[in-house]
Amino acid sequence: MSGRTIFIGDVQGCLTELKLLLDRVQLGQEDQCCFVGDLVNRGPDSLGVLRLFQELGGISVLGNHEAQLLKRGFFQDPGDRQDWGPLSPLAQAPDRKQLGQLITGFPLLLCFPGVILVHAGLPPSLWDGHKEQLEAWDGKTLDPSKENEEVSFILSARYCDPSGKRPPRDYPPPGPPFQPWDHYYRGKPRVVFGHWARRGLVRTPKVLGLDSGCVYGGKLSAWIKEEDRIVQVNARKAYWPIS
Repeated sequence: MSGRTIFIGDVQGCLTELKLLLDRVQLGQEDQCCFVGDLVNRGPDSLGVLRLFQELGGISVLGNHEAQLLKRGFFQDPGDRQDWGPLSPLAQAPDRKQLGQLITGFPLLLCFPGVILVHAGLPPSLWDGHKEQLEAWDGKTLDPSKENEEVSFILSARYCDPSGKRPPRDYPPPGPPFQPWDHYYRGKPRVVFGHWARRGLVRTPKVLGLDSGCVYGGKLSAWIKEEDRIVQVNARKAYWPIS
């Protein structure tokens, strides 16, 4: 019997909830865990989450929180004197650089049979879901020196207009012509994404939004592709105030 593909929403350092979720899905040896990014930050144990991710042989796309750490050189020299808040244990970990190499390899987008995995959203150039355009992005990693609007869209988009232009702010919700980016997606592959805790779990024939705000006291969510089934666990507490 072949394993299952289990897509997991924004963990953000919530190690206890991740372990509970893996128990609830009854993770098997042949199963593959695929994360939407933002494994780290704000929650209580980012170091533990990354170490567990490594043990699982997990797959993840890059989230905006990981991208910020790469841009700031966190894994090269985080600075012993700097207060990194909930990331301080990771900053001081003996395997910090090894984990940094792991995150450096996180792609911006991954394609699976019938599924696209991305952290926040697909840029307008990919809304039609054409195979050639998707293949150009599949497995591509972040080059901070070449970041552009498309990369920014992938890492942090929520609302946009029909041309892909984003509003200055996402909250309070902007009025017309802005809509959630997936309103404009016309491709056939189902897009799995995270990044949008306020919106919560999104489940339509076109997309699955798996950020259900665990770090803010919500839930940690997973989608088992082969069973088309959502599994969730409640957060033990609110670790970070939603802003």
